[in-house]
Amino acid sequence: MCLQSKEKLINSLKEGSGIEGLDSHTASSMELEEMRHERDLQREEVQKLLAQIQQLKAELQDVETQQVSEAESAREQLQDFQEQVADQRRAKQELEAELERQKQ
Repeated sequence: MCLQSKEKLINSLKEGSGIEGLDSHTASSMELEEMRHERDLQREEVQKLLAQIQQLKAELQDVETQQVSEAESAREQLQDFQEQVADQRRAKQELEAELERQKQ
């Protein structure tokens, strides 16, 4: 509501006539101004929420990228461990075979 409309409403209420005492144009103008103000507040809220959504999308993308990187790192580490186990098994088999040859 603009200041002038609010002042008219206050004066009208003081005089006891209320909104009914205002002419229809003034009442309509006040209602329109009130609706515009509400619209502006809603627009601000929508803008805040849109900014929040964008921020959350960016954070989600960062987390997904990090997860992919960590998964790849874990796969590489698992492959290294599997190769180490295979090497140790071969070495064990060779030592067992050598031990058998020495026993004979």
